[in-house]
Amino acid sequence: MGNGSVYKLIPGIFAEKVEDPRRAQALSGALIAIAGALGAFGGVLVNLPASV
Repeated sequence: MGNGSVYKLIPGIFAEKVEDPRRAQALSGALIAIAGALGAFGGVLVNLPASV
């Protein structure tokens, strides 16, 4: 539930800070992609020492 709310907040923050709506959408999409990649990497990193 908390993870989904972060993804919901990101586009709203960029919409307030950036004047061009297309640029705000592109920036928020990029940030959501980075956050998802880091989250996935964190899940792998946590389980890595357990398998060694």
